[in-house]
Order: sequence, then structure tokens, then C-alpha cells
Amino acid sequence: MTRTRTEHCRLCGAPLPEVAAVVVTCVYCGAENRLVAKEVEAAQAAHVRMTAAAEEARALAAEVDERAKAVQAQYEAALIANAEEPTEAGFQQVSRLFETLFRLRQAPSRHVAQAMGDAGVPLLAQLEEAMTRAVAEADAAYRARLARHG
Repeated sequence: MTRTRTEHCRLCGAPLPEVAAVVVTCVYCGAENRLVAKEVEAAQAAHVRMTAAAEEARALAAEVDERAKAVQAQYEAALIANAEEPTEAGFQQVSRLFETLFRLRQAPSRHVAQAMGDAGVPLLAQLEEAMTRAVAEADAAYRARLARHG
């Protein structure tokens, strides 16, 4: 463990000797001092952030669930309404509702990925790619139905 700053005794405040150890004994008062490397502090802070983000994501999931159920019902109603005679307006409505539903379902995962900072960027990209691909596939299927009927 490399120390990047001078550490001080937790009891008397004296500077601690520069040694590569996790526990250092103060030469003045004899108190044992636990040293935490910068990397450990960063990991502990990241753990606290991720724990908070996970709790927030759970709360967000519960909050989003009610909205997602309403959008799901609208989406299913739009699919049924456009089943017999698909229209461009129906396509736009179904597509918008599908994307809204997909984004709502991804919201807790996105929240956690955003809390990860730079480490979450690849996950955010994967979530966006999955959403884009799913919307494109749903749109293509609906467009094919639209072409057959019209």
C-alpha cells in the first residue's frame, strides 16, 4: 500500500511514520492507527454509492411499475384496435407506446448504470442498443403488417 499523504495519529494527532502497513503504531502515544489506502477509500465510497443506487432503483422500480402497467394496457389496446386495419397513425401510436414501456422497464437498470459513473457507460450503451434493436424489430413487424393490409 502506497501512502500519498501524511497520516496523523487518531489519538494525539502526531504524524505517523512512513511504513507500508495497514496498522501503524504512533511513536509518541503508542496508539494503533488503521491506515486506509486511497484505493480502499475509493472502493468504499463506490460501494456506498452503489448501495444507495440499488435502494433508489428498487424504489424507482416500484414507482415505475404502476406507470408501466398503465402504458402496457394502452399498448395492448392500441395493438387490438389496429389489428384488423393497421394504419400509419396506429403504427405511430403503437411504436411510441412500445418505446415508452421499454424505457420504463429499463429505468431501474439505467439508474444503477448511471450511478456507476464511467464504469456504467458500457452498460448504458448496451441498454440503449437493446432498446433501439427491440423498437426497430417491433416497428419492422408492424410495418410488414401495415404493408400486407394496405
